[in-house]
Amino acid sequence: MKDTPGRFGLGRLKTAVTRFEGWWFDLTRRVHTGVTHESPGAVADFFPYLPTRPSKVRKILKDLPIHTYREYSFIDLGSGKGRVLLVAAEWPFHLIQGVEYDAALHEQAEQNIRSYSRSKKPGSRIESQNMDAMDYRFPPGNLVVFLFNPFGPRVLNGVLGNLEASLESSPRTIFLTFVNPAPTAVLSSMECFHLYKQNRGYRIYRAG
Repeated sequence: MKDTPGRFGLGRLKTAVTRFEGWWFDLTRRVHTGVTHESPGAVADFFPYLPTRPSKVRKILKDLPIHTYREYSFIDLGSGKGRVLLVAAEWPFHLIQGVEYDAALHEQAEQNIRSYSRSKKPGSRIESQNMDAMDYRFPPGNLVVFLFNPFGPRVLNGVLGNLEASLESSPRTIFLTFVNPAPTAVLSSMECFHLYKQNRGYRIYRAG
């Protein structure tokens, strides 16, 4: 009896496509952003490193109602090895900044930024900061804030509280994007953000 394709077969195919897409992204940019056996596991309130598919990041950025990208900064919280930062560099953001708690991932991100910058020359716009996201202070001006479920509820509450305080002290337009969103209940208490777009794989919230 022949095996018939089902959700498990489709799941394996999706995994293979995801891995190939990540491999091709790294190969063509001479960087290393994929998961390796050295990639750290989870620590308290921080989830294990898992890079986002470049095609998903591009789709999210195309869904944003932004006409002048230079009027926005792009912030990736839990930026890992910097893959999302490099994809964001395909758009002319004023600043592209990642925040990563794990020192080893941050060091790899800095190396990737240098390698990418030698060929694409956008390096002055891309930064990676090695710090706890709850200590991060959001820059002035309009923002696109990207999260791929990097934190547990405690850290997420602290980060979004800081973002809300920043918005209240300096009103501006902020797009908050969640990939594979789970913590939507946290946002329900934030009156300044409202759901702009909902997709099977991500949600975009807007303030301002």
